Amino acid sequence: MNILKLHRPMVPCTAKFDEELREESIVVIKGKLTDDPLRFDVNFQKGDHPDADILFHFNPRFKEELEKVIFNSRGPDGWGFQGEKYEKIASRNSPFKLVFMVWNNSFQVSVNGRHILDYPHRLEDWKPDTVIVFGDIQVESIDVLKL
Repeated sequence: MNILKLHRPMVPCTAKFDEELREESIVVIKGKLTDDPLRFDVNFQKGDHPDADILFHFNPRFKEELEKVIFNSRGPDGWGFQGEKYEKIASRNSPFKLVFMVWNNSFQVSVNGRHILDYPHRLEDWKPDTVIVFGDIQVESIDVLKL
């Protein structure tokens, strides 16, 4: 079942869901990098205000010696321990597909069908109601589905 569908949203983009994402929800972001990308961010949040809890912060970076993904959470006590993984997300000017699977114990991330990350929930209330995308990315579409 399709919960939300956005076609070519302007970046930065805030998508608020009618209900929280629960287990077996899928968020698919199709896009490509801008011409000279530094980074982009995908934040799964509780609310769309600046102080909202960020349940999962996914942040690919491209100007490092090796490309990497930063991941973290921000709750009432601030940011948690920042993780990083050296991973190539996309080539410049080539389309890619990011898939975020929401499970009761984690977020799973794949890029172009290749699994890259399991991120265990760090906050007790782990069900996001908002996704925010910003940075050096051109978004073709955002689809939110329920299995």
